[in-house]
Amino acid sequence: MKKRFLLTEEDIEPVNKWWEKASDTEIKWTTMEHHGFQFNEPYKPHGIEVRYDGKVVPKKEIPASLEEVLSSWATCIGTDYETKPKFRENAWESIKERLPEKSIIKSFDKLDVSKFKQHFDEQREAKKARSKEEKEAEKMERDARDAKYKIALIDGLREKRGIFKAEVTGLFRGRGEHPRMGRLKKELYPEDVMINVGPEACVPRATVPGHAWGPTEDPLKGVQFNPEVTWLVKFPDTITNDTKYGMLGASSTWKGQNDQYKYEKARKLKKLVTKIRGDYKKKMESKNESHERQIGTATWMIDRLALRVGGEKDTSEEADTVGCCSLRKEHIKCFEEQGKMKVSLDFLGKDSIRYQNTIEIKKEDAQVFKNLKQFWTSAKKKDDMIFPDVKPHDLNEYLHGFMPDLTAKVFRTYNASITLEQELDRFDVALKKNGGFMSDVELVKFYNDANRQVAVLCNHQKAVSKSHDASMEKLNEKLKAVQDQLKQESTVLKKGIRQGEDVTKQKNKVEKLKAQVLRMATSVKMKEDNKTVALGTSKLNYMDPRVSVVFCKKVGLDITKVFSRSHLDKFPWAMYALSTWRF
Repeated sequence: MKKRFLLTEEDIEPVNKWWEKASDTEIKWTTMEHHGFQFNEPYKPHGIEVRYDGKVVPKKEIPASLEEVLSSWATCIGTDYETKPKFRENAWESIKERLPEKSIIKSFDKLDVSKFKQHFDEQREAKKARSKEEKEAEKMERDARDAKYKIALIDGLREKRGIFKAEVTGLFRGRGEHPRMGRLKKELYPEDVMINVGPEACVPRATVPGHAWGPTEDPLKGVQFNPEVTWLVKFPDTITNDTKYGMLGASSTWKGQNDQYKYEKARKLKKLVTKIRGDYKKKMESKNESHERQIGTATWMIDRLALRVGGEKDTSEEADTVGCCSLRKEHIKCFEEQGKMKVSLDFLGKDSIRYQNTIEIKKEDAQVFKNLKQFWTSAKKKDDMIFPDVKPHDLNEYLHGFMPDLTAKVFRTYNASITLEQELDRFDVALKKNGGFMSDVELVKFYNDANRQVAVLCNHQKAVSKSHDASMEKLNEKLKAVQDQLKQESTVLKKGIRQGEDVTKQKNKVEKLKAQVLRMATSVKMKEDNKTVALGTSKLNYMDPRVSVVFCKKVGLDITKVFSRSHLDKFPWAMYALSTWRF
């Protein structure tokens, strides 16, 4: 019987090699079609009892809207959020918004939704226990429901979309100590969403009965035709009140063009960096101009320490995260130790990730230490700024003098990419130390070690997984079992040689076990080394993907060993880099 191959539209549509076409116009597209925005189904009450002060709350006092927010709170029980004061404070305010007028619920501490928690735990366990067929059937059903929203037609080509559906209503968790954690993410309706489509395209249907796109006071503004922007939909963030945009996905033409432009800009910086470093060194040494010394010193920190530029923000509405320009006296300490100049930094960076680092200042950078110590001493109070006369705009204006589109954040991309390339350039030395051969596992470890240096430079940290120790224990047990088996089979091999048994077969068995031990031991070490470092962030956003592609081509490593499907989809243009390419 002959095999039949079913081709889909994706298999036969033209390959969009956008990187081979020049595109530098204000008009981003000519035709655009999509299905708008996907909304959630109305909340379905489960009717499980709520207790207050030990007594069951009458069901008539728990309307669906209140049960919805109580259910969200129940999912937080047992997590770190349950005990965070700010989360509890905001969560209680969110609950109070939906309490009936004469509710018996008066206090958060006496509220008991343990039955909700039990119900959700049972649901989760039942979900885990489903058969493979049941899981696949649910996935197929979900994919079929989402399919039409996931794709947009841009100038006749299919492109994957990014955000295309509303978030589920619930309590906002946020990252770190976000001051809005616990607030209620409210429902979105079509009137909250504005649509951007082509002039000849069908306006997508607003799938919520009785609702239409855009502001109710002027429905005509709900649908736009603007070929100079790349958003498909825009809507308010109900937590921050900012505008959010539904764009194309990471693998799309527009995102790819932005990425390629970003990395090419960093490559241009490479040609200018020596000149810039010489210039900001002169500024640091300025005798009379404090502003000049601040500009020079701040630029040194952004360049050498890969700090983000930072900016002013309302800490009552956003987490108190800072960057270089917003460093305060409390974040820095200058001191000398055993004749060495040192600077300690301790502050919350982006996403409330703590940056904690002590840097030894080299003799050739003694002016940096001198300036920082002076700025630090001059700041009287702990919340006084280290660089009071420098704003992000000032730094970017200074950098524009070297290259029109150069900004402070380009240094981060440049330093991440050049660091990776320099680390990978040590391959020949590592190969020689390894006896002239590396297995795929060892090559991946070498690459990940280089990637980790970039992640450390950029302060890409992650919390140690709660299951890490248990996972490591299991891996070590498996490794020990294979090591014991190797020891046993090696002993058999020695006896086999004396007894004239099948030596070749036994030798092959021992060699396979040796390779397995090497693979497992390397994997265990990688897992332990990377437990607090997020390798993916720098790989996806800061390191030029061509550096990784070129390394894999040089050493004969399959790119899928270091790039996930997401990376392959996002960086198709990078796959064409020649093995001789340099950042």
